Amino acid sequence: VGRFSVWSVNTGFWIWLAYHMVLSLLDMVDLTTDALFAATTITARSCSEGKLEKVWRQVLEQSVFGSLGIHVDLYLIALVVWFLTFAQVILPVLESLPRCADLCKVEWVVVAGDKARAETKYTTISGSETTIGDIVHNMPEA
Repeated sequence: VGRFSVWSVNTGFWIWLAYHMVLSLLDMVDLTTDALFAATTITARSCSEGKLEKVWRQVLEQSVFGSLGIHVDLYLIALVVWFLTFAQVILPVLESLPRCADLCKVEWVVVAGDKARAETKYTTISGSETTIGDIVHNMPEA
């Protein structure tokens, strides 16, 4: 289990907590703006009488993709990109949850100062080795 640090500089708990609270807020704002973009783009499909589609086709035809003959629906792109934003939630879970074989090895209740329990190694679903202490320490950075 490492010390509290911000940008590889050791800090106290309160500075570390404040830094990660700001990062969490920015992450929530990012997810919200992605959702708003997807929603307005899809809504514009039915409300703009095809104007947005015409502009998108014209822009796409003048781009490198148009010269390659690639024509992609703007609404499909908006939906796919919006769904991909959830990968930032899924990947940390895969990097922290233990494989079924290691499930019983993990000490889920770690008392403050009990370093031995916090440093019990296990293999995650993604195949990397970690400890419950490292997960608790690193999860806010995810």
